[in-house]
Amino acid sequence: VVFEAALDESRQRADPAEEANALTWLGLAAWRLGDYGDARSLGEQALDLKLEHGLQNQLFRSYNALGLLAWNESRYFEALDLYQIALELAEAESDSTNLVKVWTNLGLLHTELGDFVEAEHLLNKALVLSRELDEGLIEGRVLTNLGMLAVRTGDPVTAINNLEVGLMRLREVEDLTGEQNALGQLGMAYAAAGEMGRAVAVLDSALQQSRTQGLRQEEATHLEQSAELYREAGDFRRALSLFEEARVINDELGLDDETGIDLRSQAEVQARLENLDLAHRLAGEALAIHRRVGSRLEELADLLLLAELASRGGDRDEARGHLDMAGEMAEGLAARRARASVALAAARIADREGDRATVIRILHAGSAEIAEADHDYAWEAHALLARTHARAGDLEAAAAAGRQAVEAVERVRGRFASGILRTSYQAEREAVYGELVDVLLELGRTGEAFEVADAARGRVLVEHLATARANGSASVRELAEEERQILSQIDWLAQQVNEIGDPSEVASVELSSELGQLYRELENRRTDYGAALVRAQEHGGQAGTFLGGAKPEEGRVRAALHPEEALIEYLVSKDEVLGFVVTSDEIQSFRAEVPRPELAMRVRVARELVGRPSADPETLEPVLAALHNILIGPAARTGLLNGKRALVIVPHGELTYVPFAALRDPRTGRYLAIDFTLLDLPSAASLPVLRGGETVVTSGQPTAFAPFPRELPATVGEADAVHESLGRGTSIKGGKATEAAFRDALAEAPIVHAATHGIFNLRNPLFSRLRFAPGQSERSDDDGRLEVHELVGLEVNASLVFLSGCETGVGGAWSTAFGQGEDFATLARAFLYSGAANVIATLWRVEDAGAAAFARSFYQHLGENGTPTPSVTDALALAQRELMRSHAYHAPYYWAGYRVTGSGDADPGHVFRATAQTPATPSVVE
Repeated sequence: VVFEAALDESRQRADPAEEANALTWLGLAAWRLGDYGDARSLGEQALDLKLEHGLQNQLFRSYNALGLLAWNESRYFEALDLYQIALELAEAESDSTNLVKVWTNLGLLHTELGDFVEAEHLLNKALVLSRELDEGLIEGRVLTNLGMLAVRTGDPVTAINNLEVGLMRLREVEDLTGEQNALGQLGMAYAAAGEMGRAVAVLDSALQQSRTQGLRQEEATHLEQSAELYREAGDFRRALSLFEEARVINDELGLDDETGIDLRSQAEVQARLENLDLAHRLAGEALAIHRRVGSRLEELADLLLLAELASRGGDRDEARGHLDMAGEMAEGLAARRARASVALAAARIADREGDRATVIRILHAGSAEIAEADHDYAWEAHALLARTHARAGDLEAAAAAGRQAVEAVERVRGRFASGILRTSYQAEREAVYGELVDVLLELGRTGEAFEVADAARGRVLVEHLATARANGSASVRELAEEERQILSQIDWLAQQVNEIGDPSEVASVELSSELGQLYRELENRRTDYGAALVRAQEHGGQAGTFLGGAKPEEGRVRAALHPEEALIEYLVSKDEVLGFVVTSDEIQSFRAEVPRPELAMRVRVARELVGRPSADPETLEPVLAALHNILIGPAARTGLLNGKRALVIVPHGELTYVPFAALRDPRTGRYLAIDFTLLDLPSAASLPVLRGGETVVTSGQPTAFAPFPRELPATVGEADAVHESLGRGTSIKGGKATEAAFRDALAEAPIVHAATHGIFNLRNPLFSRLRFAPGQSERSDDDGRLEVHELVGLEVNASLVFLSGCETGVGGAWSTAFGQGEDFATLARAFLYSGAANVIATLWRVEDAGAAAFARSFYQHLGENGTPTPSVTDALALAQRELMRSHAYHAPYYWAGYRVTGSGDADPGHVFRATAQTPATPSVVE
């Protein structure tokens, strides 16, 4: 606006010098805003005016500005010509400030062209001169560019040093545009160094600043940088979404080079998802773009991806051709990162082809360079060496390399503050753990193998509990302003959806279309909220505090087991199920050969059949017997289950959804729940943590909620069964059973029972919820929807939370390939995460009357004659056995879907004995 006013005034005064100056600055403003067509037109008008009127002292700025525009639009050789003219003008006038500017821009251009030696030379010249001139803004931007160059050439330590100093200088001179760029480059440097939590936080700040300033190209760049982190962390859905956002912006701006990068990045994600044809097409499009614009470093990355895709597709000749071209290009670029990426790709392809000698030769020759170039290269290089040594029979060398690979993964994993990203990052690399387990078992180191296997699963729960115990209280997460805004939008959209009604009941086509649009918008905002939650955790920088007590230790696990218990832990690999049986005295391993796709199919079929009350026994029983043969039979053959009456099950992957209680021994015809009580855990390491705390004695009474007596009439009797069976307690029904009342009970009551709707959110497990009656206020914590994300950080003192609703123990991994290792994104584990000692939840949709019968039986066994049984698992097993014997509810559907997660110990009993000194009269709140 200011420059347009200046342009009008200069034209009114017929002042060509001022008019040219205003046109130049207008062009630069348009360039910053991404209006490249206007920028070029304005810049060329300014240059013509200066040449026509002999405005020699203004020519540098025009050539420099037009060079910047050509560089941004990937017209690299045109940019080189323009910068060369600008350089000659600066040298002719001995203008040191202009020399610094043009050296800096030429350095950026040579970086894009892959001439890193010349780029570093020019940028260092600019840095020395900017410091002599005491030009803080220019010095800060030169340091930013040197940092970017160091990241690209594989020297993240130098990059971080340059960028942190540059950022400080830019903040001193209040250069907001330079600051957001430096933050973006610093985020990538942190990522290359393995500082993932800091990278996410810094990139988020850069993205917000670019949006505030209206810098479209910079916004796209920061979106790409953030997407890279989410891809590396294994959150592919979020990564694809961010890459697509960036591609749309770059396409609108006509930025070919960046559009090609986005296409290749999407191809890499699709390859990880096994969509190889789509990945090959996208990578080919990227290569064509980068060759056209002359972006050599990006062309190198495209070639390596195409080589990998060809190798995976079995075309060795095509893979070799792409790899050879990439190798020649890397030598010409003279960059550590380029050479390391080619070496790692060649080793990966040689490993796939079984060429052990080539793998060892490549990795031994380039191990130091690979490790220094990028943190994410190190773990894979060690993993490839471990695999190669194992195949050659050199088990000690394989174990050593495998340990290095796991340690590299753990180092990076620990630097994420967000539990979601820590777990998904690790889940993406679980094969590294499995291969080390195999080697350790061959070496006879069963205890070590068990510890590595347990470390292979998400440990969000155990890490949080260890932190909470160490601090003496649960930490309550404070929502950032961005999160509150998103949540308010979600609340409004959910209200609109509820007002329109169920899609199946909407008669009007117009209303149905409106409802569909609202649903899509609602899910989009929920996805945004999940991302905001991750960013808030990363900004909090609490990753280090989560690690105390998180590592699995065989000795601690065995000490936490009771004499009558055995723990069975599973690790699912590509071709088999590996298991460990652990008792207080001994540990043994076992194997069951079954391809992973077949195992997943068997689990899915079993769950679908058992989850139907009318399932045909002749069809169901062979399925359950087959799973028993795979999962329990080998464990029983170790002999360690003899004399045991309780099993602690630690599943993995698909096995999380196995209804273990219903597995049927084909020799005896007995269900597993007849012979054993069962306790479910997300990891073995969580057992000593869950059993290691002091019992919390609450002041309240057992409380049951039945918010929808008309919709679910049997829940009234279910709620009454709690206080009737235990001899004390409170039933809260109908409109009084609000979310706020439930929250209060979680903090005060020893037992909290929810007989209500449980709703699993397929796309966003963080928004799976329990339904309650809405409160009278407009508070978001009393809207009748208690969602998973609201539980993370909520203080829960209940020793037992019984979630008698549909699918309260189901997470995202069952239903979507994107949900990897989300070990607290279920209602059940969210309650444990928040402090509950034990949670009973369901694997499938439950039937109203059957749920009431099960609950009544459970509480009768838990508090029979006022004396509690030794544990929650005992009461659950007794209830399951009672329903098995009944006529109406004998089918596994009615009893096998319930399972206990938690300590499984006598916490509720301790609470009962502590409160029995002051017995209370049962009360009912209608």
